[in-house]
Amino acid sequence: MKLSYKKGVNLMELLITLVITGVLLIGIIDMTAFLLNQNVTFNDDVLAMQSKSISSERITSKIREAANRYNNGVVITLPAEGASVQVTTGNEAVAVFVPKFDSSGNVEQPSSSTTSFKGIAFSIIPEADWNGGTSGKYVLIETNYDVNLATDSVDPIKITASFPNDWSSGKSYLVAKDFVPANLSTMGVKAFDVQNDLVTFAFVPTPDAIYFASDNGAKNIDDKAYLTTVNFRNYRRP
Repeated sequence: MKLSYKKGVNLMELLITLVITGVLLIGIIDMTAFLLNQNVTFNDDVLAMQSKSISSERITSKIREAANRYNNGVVITLPAEGASVQVTTGNEAVAVFVPKFDSSGNVEQPSSSTTSFKGIAFSIIPEADWNGGTSGKYVLIETNYDVNLATDSVDPIKITASFPNDWSSGKSYLVAKDFVPANLSTMGVKAFDVQNDLVTFAFVPTPDAIYFASDNGAKNIDDKAYLTTVNFRNYRRP
């Protein structure tokens, strides 16, 4: 009777198989890690773009409601968390006055020559000025300030009094945070660029941070694709 033998796997073949399998596994692991990292980066980019979009829409809507605005170079005192901070309009801040309306849609006038306004300012300041933080990053703040001001007898939303410089009795809110200082190619060191009836600002999203202009910027970024320009809708010159 003829016996039949089945050839087995020797040690060398087993080692070669293990090596090949290991190489393939390493490749699969590296590819999986790369894809996961790409997904995280994509999600960060999406969040950055959403932050830019939400912040831009908020600033744009308030500017378009404005009846009056501060000239460039005016220093305003704004409330911070437990303190106050000074900002310069047309540079690190834009400040406007929006008229208040009653339930019937009429401008609120406490007297025939006085109108009620909501002052609205957007400012980019170091986190340390906002809450004493030590990150070295910047925050975007919205400040609201209610005030009654003298207005023209014919035009009830044209302010004839001096604009107030002290808003410390108002309230400030954090709109966005984790801005990194940047010298933007188009706007230089300005967070806001106010020219006549136009306001220009930029939010530049990156995978790990949102860059924004500041006087101490060290980053060089091409910001042209992220510029937002908006007109004052009801702007009255002071």
